[in-house]
Amino acid sequence: MNAAAPDSPAIELSHAELEHLLAGVEQDLTDFLSLAVHWAAEQLPGQYAGPVAAALGRLFAPAN
Repeated sequence: MNAAAPDSPAIELSHAELEHLLAGVEQDLTDFLSLAVHWAAEQLPGQYAGPVAAALGRLFAPAN
């Protein structure tokens, strides 16, 4: 897709559809974070699991 090209296809979404899609993305990322934190706790030595979980939390924290 090339937005600069005059014949580029466009995707049209209503505000409600976009909100629904974004809510799904947010839930998927929340679920991924939960799984990743659990994985870190199970697979990494104790002193690394906490910092890795904290770093992932910062990556997925909402922007202000």
